[in-house]
Amino acid sequence: MTTEHTAKKTDVDDALMGGSTYRSLGEQRLSPGEERFEKGRRTVGLFLAPVVAIVFLVLPMGIPPQQQTLAGVLLGVIVLWVTEAVPIPIGGLLGVAVIVFLGVAPADDVLGPFGSSTVFTFIGAFILAQAMLKHGLARRFAFRILALPRVGQSTTGVIIAFGAITCLLSAFVSNT
Repeated sequence: MTTEHTAKKTDVDDALMGGSTYRSLGEQRLSPGEERFEKGRRTVGLFLAPVVAIVFLVLPMGIPPQQQTLAGVLLGVIVLWVTEAVPIPIGGLLGVAVIVFLGVAPADDVLGPFGSSTVFTFIGAFILAQAMLKHGLARRFAFRILALPRVGQSTTGVIIAFGAITCLLSAFVSNT
């Protein structure tokens, strides 16, 4: 007696088996209503960020002027980040530029941390992660591990295998 097992295909199956990888928000397709919302959110953020910063600067807070200026710029940058009026990295760099321009701190003090070895470690890790994502290395690696005997057949096998792989990779690849 043969029983036929028909599995329903899910979007996860399509994503894993179809050769596609994770899509960022910029790569996804939006409906016309979502497009209007996104455009409105960005437009509001473009005008709201300077207004929030300026209003915070003129409020009587009772704190030193440099701290109030820094807090106002930070609030403006947060508005830019939340609304994505400009790309997030540009918003951060705008904040740094405005802090130097308004004289909150000298340029050497503000820009010094950007040359930190920690920053370059993160940049390198992000480049490696993007390259692995683009070429589907993580997916291929996962399928190879799951194809090992007795690994993909039980939950315990999967957990132990991926735990061991994580330990092994952590020995050689930065955890950042």
